[in-house]
Amino acid sequence: VFNEDNTFYWYNSFENLKDNYYRGEYKHRNGTEALADMGYTEEEFTKEFGSDIKLENVYSIDLKPNYAFMSGIDITTVELNENETWWYLLIIKNDGTAFGYNKTLDLKYNLMKKAE
Repeated sequence: VFNEDNTFYWYNSFENLKDNYYRGEYKHRNGTEALADMGYTEEEFTKEFGSDIKLENVYSIDLKPNYAFMSGIDITTVELNENETWWYLLIIKNDGTAFGYNKTLDLKYNLMKKAE
């Protein structure tokens, strides 16, 4: 969950929003700034993700978690390093769905909007 005040929550499951989550602050960038933030040139990006993705639909997200809560226990000091940062490249596809990529861990995510 990304809030307008630049805070985020990363839940283990969308079915339980009261336990098993990380909380912190985020920054986001768009287009060529997002590519530069993630260390891509336009050519490298096109080679990795294809030429059908418009640059204005590409975002980078810099997550700085500062709180971890698992199984009802604050595990921040055990789970998080001071100054820890998570980097994601978020690609918004034309059909309204989103694809997330954690370049550091080489993990890919299909994201969907929470039902209202």
